[in-house]
Amino acid sequence: MPAKPLIVIYTGAVEVTGAMIAAYRQAIALKDDARFAIVVSDRASIRAEDFPEVSLLRLPLARVARTARSLLGYPLGTLRSARRLARLLSELGCTRLQVNDFYLLEGALTRLFGFRGTIVTWVRIDPSRYGGLLASVWLRTAAAASSSVVTVSRFMQQRLHEWSTKAELVYDPCPDLPLATPPAGKRLVFIGNYSAGKGQDVAIRAFAAVASRAADARLELYGSDLALERNRQYRRSLVELVNELGLVGQVVVGDFMPEPGDVLDGTLVALNLSESESFSLTCQEASARGVAVIATRCGGPEEIVHHGESGWLVPVGDSTAITEAMRAALADPHRTHRMGQAGAKLVRKRFSPTIFRKQITRLFNLAPVAVGNDGAST
Repeated sequence: MPAKPLIVIYTGAVEVTGAMIAAYRQAIALKDDARFAIVVSDRASIRAEDFPEVSLLRLPLARVARTARSLLGYPLGTLRSARRLARLLSELGCTRLQVNDFYLLEGALTRLFGFRGTIVTWVRIDPSRYGGLLASVWLRTAAAASSSVVTVSRFMQQRLHEWSTKAELVYDPCPDLPLATPPAGKRLVFIGNYSAGKGQDVAIRAFAAVASRAADARLELYGSDLALERNRQYRRSLVELVNELGLVGQVVVGDFMPEPGDVLDGTLVALNLSESESFSLTCQEASARGVAVIATRCGGPEEIVHHGESGWLVPVGDSTAITEAMRAALADPHRTHRMGQAGAKLVRKRFSPTIFRKQITRLFNLAPVAVGNDGAST
């Protein structure tokens, strides 16, 4: 039997992110059709044992920081990284490259160093909110070099149309996860990296308005600072806010959890209060596990959470609306749990792994996926 084709996913990651997790889940979903290798930075703290189904490869990659020295060195450093990536692809005999987001310019620049295989570029971050003046350069270069451009939500597909970039919609598949254990109390859980704009500060302020009348309620935050100082400062500000509002004991500012299921068990509600989300794996996973969600109308979550059926959708930054949603969830835990159960059915139907697998098979020109009479892939 011939060896399965190899797909290299270039992430350049230093820490585990949602995009990295999405790439890994893709590898799991397609493991019968292809082999996968994920490329991260040689500075990454990511452990190979946490991603056992793929080859985790490390490359010396250009590091971009908001300093004059870093920006001046960016063009040459990126070219060097692209050359290393192209050399790696050649050594592996790989003809299929996935670039895990549009700003990872090294993927497109492998063309300059002789790579002639398939390049599929994902757009996971809104270009209008990331990269400033560089965003247009990144996006246009990626689109020109790529065989296909993919995005993860209709929200992002429409945004890219505004940038004159045509992209195919490929929803991240619903993970095959067991339902969380039913709520054991009034725990509200917010899983998300500590970064301004993610909304943890909004969640704390909204929770403060319900905490005095719900002494048994608890808000738990979990996430990573991605080894960035500005994110460390933001996390410290959250701890200070908890102290200022007298919420010590009711609000926990916790660390990154490699396995979200560890904290979703027994949870009443999951929160995602971002200013902008292209999709939201945290919303999708909470729903998949049968936990009701309170999320902002910030893009991707609106395609996952059905307002009034599997959770609540609230305006971005609207503390009053968020407080009211929290009160509604806490006031009737049994109804809230039923909403979570409804969410589990909704996401399994909408984000089909079979459809995802067929799309990836076509994009990378893999062997056709056989589908049985029951709709399941074989």
